[in-house]
Amino acid sequence: MLMIKDYKILWITYLIFPFTLMPLHSIQKGLYYLIIGISLITILYKLYKQKMNINTCNVFLFFLGLFAFLIFLTIIIPEIYGTKDNSFFLNLFDYFLKFLILCTICLFCKTIDEFFDCFIIATSIYVFSSIILLIPSLRLLYSDYMYSSTNENEHSKFLMAQGLLYYTRFGLQGFSGFEHTFKCSLSFIFVMYKLTLSNIPNKKRFYYFGGLINFFGCCLYGRIGILSCCMSFFFYFLYITIFKRKVKILFILSVICFFVILIFLLLFEQIKNNPTTNWMFEPFINLVETGKISSASSNGLKTMYFKPSIDTLFHGDGFYEPNGHYYKGTDVGILRPLLFWGLFGSMIYYSCFFVLLLPIYNYFSKRNAKFLIILFLLQNLLFELKGEVNLTFISILFVMNVILLTKKINRQSLFRLGLKK
Repeated sequence: MLMIKDYKILWITYLIFPFTLMPLHSIQKGLYYLIIGISLITILYKLYKQKMNINTCNVFLFFLGLFAFLIFLTIIIPEIYGTKDNSFFLNLFDYFLKFLILCTICLFCKTIDEFFDCFIIATSIYVFSSIILLIPSLRLLYSDYMYSSTNENEHSKFLMAQGLLYYTRFGLQGFSGFEHTFKCSLSFIFVMYKLTLSNIPNKKRFYYFGGLINFFGCCLYGRIGILSCCMSFFFYFLYITIFKRKVKILFILSVICFFVILIFLLLFEQIKNNPTTNWMFEPFINLVETGKISSASSNGLKTMYFKPSIDTLFHGDGFYEPNGHYYKGTDVGILRPLLFWGLFGSMIYYSCFFVLLLPIYNYFSKRNAKFLIILFLLQNLLFELKGEVNLTFISILFVMNVILLTKKINRQSLFRLGLKK
């Protein structure tokens, strides 16, 4: 098992999945921001002590410039169009604060590899909390002590009122859905990537277990996460077949897949008749019955796709979330920013994601970097077709880039990372 101290893992888990308990709300919030403030000062001191000239870290500074320009656009566009909708500005600013908070993880993770391991453990801990909170009495007790805003509380109560259909979508943060299944499926990608490496013989059991528990987390929180895990596993299967030619592993994986499919078919009626498992595996149930992968969610998503007008396409409408509701009723990730600022703003918006990928690709250049980056790209595309996840993904890539910045690296490694000195 990994030699990572418990308190570090618990703190990283809390940073990735922050939650507040009602009796300790004020104290917890004060301590949280105090620790964050001290951590940020420590990071800045480390950068100064290492005598790294931040002004020459071109890639990172370029990202900050792009993101600052996006925040400027969210201020100026509603003023120009007269929409007075500042919801996108508040959203971006809130995520910028999350960037700063999450980057304190670099105090505990010296390398991106260590960050991957910590992230896998953090999401696994959250999934375990959800499993424990499946017990009705414990869930009721925790719900009474959990602090949330009025809107979050009403939303959670509405979804929980749907009965067994949403019963599994609950954790330390209360209702746990799209973002949580994204993080679990991202952990699954980290696992698949780590298993492609040849220097992890003593950690394979850890990664097998981490992959299994995070796949189960996707089953709890959102079916698109299941699809993402299947996609990642498929690419891992192709990789070891084409490049590694590991016949033994290939045989074992084939046998596991066969038995999983067999068990699913043998228990098909029970899975179909249970409301919870029916919701989890609805796409696969429909595949068996109709020959097509579909679900009520994907069918409903079709109504959220529409062709914007030429004017909207080029310069947007200046609306994002007016009066607390999705503009034009769409929750599609690639459409919502487009409707606000048009193609130009959307290009800059997604460029932030690609810019942060460059140092990560260079860091893993000799360790199956293409495999990892391809899965990152497919993950972002898949989830953006369903809902908004680009900013969440950027926040995680931001942490990785800060880890690279705070690492003691020489002139040559800076050049290799795309951060010329």
